[in-house]
Amino acid sequence: MIPTHLPDRLCAVDGVVAVALGGSRARGEHRPDSDWDLGLYYQGELVTEVVG
Repeated sequence: MIPTHLPDRLCAVDGVVAVALGGSRARGEHRPDSDWDLGLYYQGELVTEVVG
């Protein structure tokens, strides 16, 4: 499960315009041990210290 605080942490990053779910979870083919594939779309320079 994705940590519940993650969406708020991603939204706190300046320039984030969208977060997309990909992979088996997006296709509805995941298993309990499947990972989470997230695509982060942003404009400008990404400051990763905010997410850390």
